Amino acid sequence: MKLSIVLATRKRPGMLARTIEETLKHIKLKDTKLLIAVDDDDDGTISLQDVIKDKRVIWSIKPREDSLGEKYNRVITEAPADAYMVMVDYAPCVTDGFDELILEAARVYPDGYAMIVNHLANQAFSQMNAVTHKLVEKMGGIYPTVFPYWFVDHWFQDIGKQINREVFVDVWMDCTKRPGTMDKLEPALWGNVFDWLYLDRRNLARKIINSPDFDETPARKVALLRNHDLVEEWSRIINASLRNEPPGTVDENDERYMRIRARAIALVQPIIDAHNKDQKQQAA
Repeated sequence: MKLSIVLATRKRPGMLARTIEETLKHIKLKDTKLLIAVDDDDDGTISLQDVIKDKRVIWSIKPREDSLGEKYNRVITEAPADAYMVMVDYAPCVTDGFDELILEAARVYPDGYAMIVNHLANQAFSQMNAVTHKLVEKMGGIYPTVFPYWFVDHWFQDIGKQINREVFVDVWMDCTKRPGTMDKLEPALWGNVFDWLYLDRRNLARKIINSPDFDETPARKVALLRNHDLVEEWSRIINASLRNEPPGTVDENDERYMRIRARAIALVQPIIDAHNKDQKQQAA
């Protein structure tokens, strides 16, 4: 098996250089690749190509995508592998042979459906995500393409809990230099978008569970299908804290943000309208 790591970055070349250098020290397998997803307007980061010449590093320089998920999903076509690991530019992996350990975890389920998580970054989510190529194909990407920041790992681990294919690996990231979230706007809005799309995640999980090659007993599949409500309740509780966060200053001239915002609202508005209609009918 081969592992490709995708590291999304934006305008933090100093942090990125440290993260690449430290992570490369701990890669063990010769076929492991580290793809750096860079935006083509990020000149400071692009200049690192002239400094970091390691053949294991692939530089992906493209126009900035609207969604964070699209940026991470670059790795699927640019460095296809049997499994993918997701990283951020401020947190190097500091466990020796982490790539070998992740691939070992990816083989736990012989049918090829596995998500790999490590130690917790907070009360809800792991520091990093990894996933098999087979499961990426079934999900249509490593991450969804709805959100401009955050939420992609929440979506990922929500699916993992619904199909119960999360495999823990004892791998550590150094998160001590974590900065604030870039472009963090309207967290309550995006939390609501996430919550309203619960049926998308449920249907995706059902598609995976009901796949003929998803190797579980009939009884186990029934049990997994019954767990959706519990996972969705977990998700709503996590997002509840976002209701009190400040929205930030939205710049209506920011075409990227306004585009993805409009698409997200258009995606959930029919769901909200149908819900409100049902509520009125039940009240009548």
